[in-house]
Amino acid sequence: MLDRAKRIYTFNGIEFDLPRFAKHCGRSMRDWAAKTVDPLYMMKTTMGYGACTKLNELLKENGLDPKSASGLQAIEFWEQGDLESLRSYCNDDARLTYELCTKREIYWMKRWRIKLKESRIMAFQPVVSTNHCY
Repeated sequence: MLDRAKRIYTFNGIEFDLPRFAKHCGRSMRDWAAKTVDPLYMMKTTMGYGACTKLNELLKENGLDPKSASGLQAIEFWEQGDLESLRSYCNDDARLTYELCTKREIYWMKRWRIKLKESRIMAFQPVVSTNHCY
């Protein structure tokens, strides 16, 4: 499925999900990474690892709904055999990640605007504001 996808939308997928999928499939993740939109990876490679943030924070800051649960809660759903809650969480997480990754611009900490095009950053610039001191 990843081979056939035109784009792969993820949050931390380049450093977490894709390497695990590639290892499981016994192959390189290079072709997948080339078509992946991953805002967290873009932020880290542009600004360094100090730019780490949680998906939920970016969702809220960009006017999107927050996640319905956390990754730790997802593990609890699995351990408790609550597959319906786990399925709902995963579907919600995927939908929200897609909504974030398909925005033309993502705001971070009210100071930065990330302009996305295709699978790479086109611009990463401070937001000019006269109301805030940074």
